[in-house]
Amino acid sequence: GKRVFRDATDQNKIDKVFYYFNDGIYGTFISAKYRNQPVNPIIWKKRGDCGPAYSTTLFGPTCDGSDFFASDIQLPELDISDFVVFENQGAYARVHSCRFNGFCLPRGVIFIRRSAMDLLYEVFDVDNPDKIVLESKFLQENNVIEKLTLK
Repeated sequence: GKRVFRDATDQNKIDKVFYYFNDGIYGTFISAKYRNQPVNPIIWKKRGDCGPAYSTTLFGPTCDGSDFFASDIQLPELDISDFVVFENQGAYARVHSCRFNGFCLPRGVIFIRRSAMDLLYEVFDVDNPDKIVLESKFLQENNVIEKLTLK
């Protein structure tokens, strides 16, 4: 669901937007609320379709007033068919989640970046997985290799 709040002095301007998702702090977003893990939504829309960003609050589906997992973040206006992806959310959420107010647990969909998947394939295709770590450009550039090999 969506609720749009208009500017009190100019009804043509949007002041803020509330979105109600089918999951909240009693499921996937428990870490956002209770572990202060930031929520960084990625909107899957073409840039030209996004429009201006508005002050946005994201709520879960329950009637609990604390069931929100992001507030005052900047997002473009969303439509019902838009996809919103949340990186690094959901770890341990299944074991901590509950069916608050009778809401069923959401279906989990896992996304992984192509670069991470390529790395996993590479790790499993070599005889020596340490080789992947030692040859990592990221680790070399950030001086992490030395710290890893000094043990």
